[in-house]
Amino acid sequence: MSLVTLILGVGSNIGQGTASAFAAAGYKVASVSRSQKESDSTAQNLYIAANLSTPEAIVAAFAKTKKVLGVPNVVVCNLYAHTASDAENPLAQDLAAFTSDFALNTISPFQLPPGTSKTFIFTGNMLNVTTAPGLLNLGLGKVATAHTIETAAKAYQDRGYSGEAHGKLYVELAQDEAQRPWCQTFVKDQGYKKF
Repeated sequence: MSLVTLILGVGSNIGQGTASAFAAAGYKVASVSRSQKESDSTAQNLYIAANLSTPEAIVAAFAKTKKVLGVPNVVVCNLYAHTASDAENPLAQDLAAFTSDFALNTISPFQLPPGTSKTFIFTGNMLNVTTAPGLLNLGLGKVATAHTIETAAKAYQDRGYSGEAHGKLYVELAQDEAQRPWCQTFVKDQGYKKF
């Protein structure tokens, strides 16, 4: 069976580092973002250009990955939407922007077909465990999704479900058969560290 990872949201930092780490570990990698050049795809690396602001785009990216590379063993959800909020008055913001951000950050990942991946990894960027001025929308999405993952991890832990710095930890998570703590905080060059 081929090792396949699907990365939703591949930017120039965490997304690229994660894709490189999985490729170095022998995975075929499907990278999805608005800026991907599909013509650069190879037998090992599939590039999918997609605006992931709708759940349907995630379903389409999954279907294309499955068709070209095979069913993903690992899904890394590194996507995000963020409309800046006023650090002094975070509740004074446009409801439409808030709703749109929350839908992408929290609801869109639910569009993945059930039971297709043993490992689902979500990038929290610390906002699932702390607050940051001006990042209300993004933080709420991270917390809600972290809560969902914690609930799923506890529900599935007895069933054997388990997935540059981010990429290295993500590969370790993907290759570990045991269920680790739901919140994988880490320090570069040290690995997992509970804060």
